[in-house]
Amino acid sequence: MMRFHCVACGEIAGDAYQAFCKCGSMIDVEYDSARVRLADSANPYVRFRDLLPLADTRDRLPSDARYSPAIHAKALGARFGLPKLYLKDETVLPTRSTKDRMAAVALGFLWERGVRSFCTSSTGNSSTSYASAIRAFPDMTLHLFTAEDFVERVQHADHPQVQHFGMRDASFVDAFNHAATYAAQHKLVSERGFFNLGRREGLKMAYFEAYGSLAGVTGIPVLEKMLLGKGGLLSRKEDPETRACAAMALGRIRSPEARAILDKAAQDKEPLVRNAVSRALREVGM
Repeated sequence: MMRFHCVACGEIAGDAYQAFCKCGSMIDVEYDSARVRLADSANPYVRFRDLLPLADTRDRLPSDARYSPAIHAKALGARFGLPKLYLKDETVLPTRSTKDRMAAVALGFLWERGVRSFCTSSTGNSSTSYASAIRAFPDMTLHLFTAEDFVERVQHADHPQVQHFGMRDASFVDAFNHAATYAAQHKLVSERGFFNLGRREGLKMAYFEAYGSLAGVTGIPVLEKMLLGKGGLLSRKEDPETRACAAMALGRIRSPEARAILDKAAQDKEPLVRNAVSRALREVGM
């Protein structure tokens, strides 16, 4: 259902974890759109499970997850001339950070690649999310390196699965580099932060649903270009995954204009897009 490959040379990645290809470029993932189905669920890990780089650890993803709410910040928006300013309230997540989505997926991705001990660095949010979520993987160990200015930001790290190293007179870059050095010296995996595609995949979907919820009819032109192409049906289109997300966002807008655009894409040749459009049309109703 998915293929891991280099974004530059196209070489297929092996089963073991690697952040970079031998050519030096990043590893990314491509999904088989014909086999992807978007589930009817308010839990993002369930709804987008076929668009996550996981096969054997889906049962370890949070079963009670929900999208975080968006708060209309009217007073703050008025102060800066932004009448449609919204703040996304991530405090409803386990460690009060959007990085919880990242950690849940990235840990499963690492585990499925055979990783049981790994090194990383952070200024607080990512490491706190990792330290909390790693309990779902009791055979994994996190070796965390933090510059001393950020040590107090790290929470949930007081358990045997986390070894936390605070570094005196060090910057975030120093901590990042030392994590890689320590990993090489002790034959551990260096996770490499956002170069770990599991991190990127864990965060990617929240934007689309938030955009559809908040932009309203003013966001329709942008979503139309994502779904149908920059110049209409005959122009170059985005990849199926992006167009499916645009369809879901249009479904949340629930307007006649949104429905008209979805109707145009109802017979799209990509099964993933057709599936998303069908579900979005049910949301739109009318």
